[in-house]
Amino acid sequence: MLHPSRAVSLAYLCLGVLLAVWGAVSVGESTLGGAMVLVGGIVLLVSSLYGLVRYEINPIVTEYGLQTYALLAGAAIFALGVVVQLIVT
Repeated sequence: MLHPSRAVSLAYLCLGVLLAVWGAVSVGESTLGGAMVLVGGIVLLVSSLYGLVRYEINPIVTEYGLQTYALLAGAAIFALGVVVQLIVT
């Protein structure tokens, strides 16, 4: 079974990729908000990669509990919102 910290890191890695894509699309329109989304997506991408590598030494969560499910659900809902925004624009 996948370690819960690794699952959270993977969810936020996917979210970071989606945000980076959304930011890149928005930067093409020359908006400050798009640039900030792009930078935020890259930071989230790098930090989730760090979480994937160091999940045993410094875990985000240690067991599948309420906190883990809340983090995963939050990432899934946010990712769904980003996908909808990408489709609409």
